[in-house]
Amino acid sequence: MDVLLIKGDTASNVRLAKYIKVMSSESINVSFWGWDRTNKNEQIAGLIECSYLLKGGGFGSKRLLFLYPLWIIKVFFKALFCRFLSQKNIIAINFDSAFPIYLASILANFEYIYEIHDEFALSYNFNKCTKKFIRYIDKAIMKRAKFVIHVDENRVNYDKCNSIIIENSPEDYFKGKSRKYNSLQRTFAVIGNISKTRGIDQIYKFAKDNKDIKILLVGKFYDENLKRILLSLDNIIYKDYMPQQELFSNMVDCCGIFSLYDPCLEINRLAASNKVYDAMMLGIPVITNREVINSKFIERQNIGIVINYKYDSSWDILSSKDFLDIASKIGQNGRELYLQEYQFDKMLKNRLITKLS
Repeated sequence: MDVLLIKGDTASNVRLAKYIKVMSSESINVSFWGWDRTNKNEQIAGLIECSYLLKGGGFGSKRLLFLYPLWIIKVFFKALFCRFLSQKNIIAINFDSAFPIYLASILANFEYIYEIHDEFALSYNFNKCTKKFIRYIDKAIMKRAKFVIHVDENRVNYDKCNSIIIENSPEDYFKGKSRKYNSLQRTFAVIGNISKTRGIDQIYKFAKDNKDIKILLVGKFYDENLKRILLSLDNIIYKDYMPQQELFSNMVDCCGIFSLYDPCLEINRLAASNKVYDAMMLGIPVITNREVINSKFIERQNIGIVINYKYDSSWDILSSKDFLDIASKIGQNGRELYLQEYQFDKMLKNRLITKLS
């Protein structure tokens, strides 16, 4: 069996790497077409072919206004003139990869699977007409797809397609071994993109009022002034991006992971954060705001703490003297749920691989 993954990123993307590892362990021939935004020519074990159709551009520069259309054109012509493409299981990830594959499939008559991490129409500040037009195209792509993979059931927004849910949970850091809880410390983790739209300004206020609590930041700043303000506090520790297993080793003794999203942005209210599943796997609470739709799942399963987005009295539980005991109990609930339902390799095998031909 052959699988072709297509994404405007490198093969080392965390979710892609998990796909490649699980599929190659199932003796599936996996190849990849991608966009090497940092021009590092990153390779990863398990691929029989890794082809970067575009290089450079980064993630936030104005050049992307030109490079995104170029990426779409390159994917379209690569697919249109690629031999034996109809014999592969094609998984196009996100709109910018799926759109050219959709167009090429009409002309070359092949099937594809569309995986949606974030709805493109909601990811940027488009005007109403542009958003409506993008959604119209998106639905056409979904309708023609063999399957549409979502990372959360709240993201399913079109019923005229074959939807599959594969949550973005991590590999098991403990490898199935018992999780010990006597080492938890009064340290909260903030990982990924560190910005005001992810509540970092509210977390700063919390850290400033609670000097006995540490905040571990691991990720990328897009605002140097914000970085300078945060790191002026002695109880805030900052580390740059690191491999996922190293990240988990830094987080394993934390008593919670923040997963806050500014509710003013529609895409944020629909956030299907992988931090929820990271916390479940590590056996520590996820801390999110009640304006996020996924907070209902977190409360229902008792796997985290739900607070208001703005720093207020709802945050008091995090600084309470008995919070480590609370964190231990909630963490055990999350860990048990992860082992029962959300191990990534089992989800991928049972929900997708068994349906591939």
